[in-house]
Amino acid sequence: MSSKCAAAWLGAGVAGALGLLGWYVAMPALWWRWGGERAVHDWDSGEGRLFVRSAIAYMCRAEHHGHYVDIEHLYDRGTGLRVVSTGFERHRVAEGDGYNWRMAKLRRQNGDPPWSARGAVLDDEELLSYLDSAELRRLAPPPPGGQVEIAEGVVARNGGEFNRWGRTSGGDGLAIETRRDCATLRLGPAGTPVYVGRSRAHPRVVVVRTGRDWVGAFHEDGRIISAATIVPE
Repeated sequence: MSSKCAAAWLGAGVAGALGLLGWYVAMPALWWRWGGERAVHDWDSGEGRLFVRSAIAYMCRAEHHGHYVDIEHLYDRGTGLRVVSTGFERHRVAEGDGYNWRMAKLRRQNGDPPWSARGAVLDDEELLSYLDSAELRRLAPPPPGGQVEIAEGVVARNGGEFNRWGRTSGGDGLAIETRRDCATLRLGPAGTPVYVGRSRAHPRVVVVRTGRDWVGAFHEDGRIISAATIVPE
């Protein structure tokens, strides 16, 4: 290969490398911008989130009356936003950071929106207390293939294919289903006792216990906020 050809190939290689480097440097800024645009969309549609590298900080193991209990909060207590883990991939981290920055700005400018769950995240102590509380009333069991309303956005279902909002979920046994976040929690066989009540501290939060080993806190509009599960021995 002539020196001129070699120089041309070298120049093309350097240009390509510089182009890739520029792309690598520029893409996080684009992802950050896309995250901010998504935050505006979610704010308008009432679906705000808080992106974190790992949601492990919202989980813990506690002890309650001689049992270990796993607790998980799906919403951030300080912001009232749904917690979503980005992981550590570069583009997802950048997009999440841009999203969080714009969402924080919207909250500063407008205050907490009506759909915020701020004030609806129970303290661990209150959540655990419902595992054996006599305050909750026993719910009439759903008939086979039927449903019983717990709150406007929360139902208990015993088998069947469709919930009250027309969504297909299927499956046998007891399930708690929510309207807003479309959750289906399968929590035991048909006939598992279900106990319900309202939070002592947050009247818009519905507490649901199945048997004696699981309790969940739900916003009455149909979102699961927190849950606690006794760890099997």
